Amino acid sequence: MQTQPTVLCFLLLGCQSNKSISDTSDSIASNQWADCGGFADTPFLLSPSESSTQIHPDVVFSDGQFWISYNLPNSFGKFEVWLQALDCEGNQTFGPELVSVDAEVNHTVPRLAVSGDTVMLLWQSDDASGSQNLSIRYRTLDVTTEVFSERLFWSPFPEGTSDILNAWMPAIDSFDGGFWVAGAVAYDDTFSIVAQPINASGEFISEPTLLSPAARASYYPSIAAKSDNEFGLIYEAISGSNTVHMGEWSSGSFVEQFSLDNAAAPDVTESDQGYLTAMHVDTSEPTVYLGENELGTGGLTHTPSISLGEDGFLVSHYKIISGFQNSLHWTWHHLDGTLAADGMMIQDPPAAPYKTALTHIGGNGFMAVWSGGQSPDFMLYAKRILPAR
Repeated sequence: MQTQPTVLCFLLLGCQSNKSISDTSDSIASNQWADCGGFADTPFLLSPSESSTQIHPDVVFSDGQFWISYNLPNSFGKFEVWLQALDCEGNQTFGPELVSVDAEVNHTVPRLAVSGDTVMLLWQSDDASGSQNLSIRYRTLDVTTEVFSERLFWSPFPEGTSDILNAWMPAIDSFDGGFWVAGAVAYDDTFSIVAQPINASGEFISEPTLLSPAARASYYPSIAAKSDNEFGLIYEAISGSNTVHMGEWSSGSFVEQFSLDNAAAPDVTESDQGYLTAMHVDTSEPTVYLGENELGTGGLTHTPSISLGEDGFLVSHYKIISGFQNSLHWTWHHLDGTLAADGMMIQDPPAAPYKTALTHIGGNGFMAVWSGGQSPDFMLYAKRILPAR
């Protein structure tokens, strides 16, 4: 039996409605999105008339559109993967469309990236079949034709492996011409991190690579792609306590840069100065770190996300109010890591402690999407952040 960490149930957006976001009751165009640099600075609901239990989004801004993937519950009590796109005025330009199939299988943790005219989504699926129940599945969307590829299983077999027992915790990032995908895959009784490049047509460029040692139970990868042969990867490993490991793949080899004990929830993005990382470290209480140093915002802070802007980078993080209730904050940093500004996105209603989705919208502007409200009645919120004003 594979060693597995405790995993919270991740959910998301409204329900199976084909209602347009530009319909009167859902419109966010009239006063909240003037253009991509001018929509409201206050948090707003993405789908206010949809059902609750809206959580676990991912968002990417590309060519004037916000692509948003998420889970919706279905009539079988399972979750499905959905995709929609909004333009800079808040008008719906695609979807919502159902991406996953197999309605009686639980599909969660959708991850999203865009390269050229291709949108790629991958997610984890649990068919409840016993000890070998977890798989990673994916589809691509041709933006020009709005046609999806068939649903496929990602089944990476690095050299020396022959059978996949389970696979989950997908990660993805795009480069010019394709994507790097990663996940936690079990070929025996231990999960290892595996990565593989895919071109913009959805075809694998090269063989998958096993990145974490077989003796190290590894989970929760985050990947930052530079090209088809270069990326940064950060992940958790369990060996007595959680340890975060950060490394770089270049010239056909993976070199570990640092590790940090008692750490979790890592995230990574790339810049011209190197890879930028965030995580939280929990000794007496969780505290967010940038790389190997404290963020400086105090304790009870956790689950950061990081995104690169034109003149610096943005970090979002939660601060525990009580139980699952959190306030959601941001910090803005110069490229050398020094703190330049900070602020709070929301406190009332409280934010749910699931990873915030961040995307860069040009200049030093960002969009954040998260889940808020009282459990289980979570709703999706979004906010424009201009930290350098």
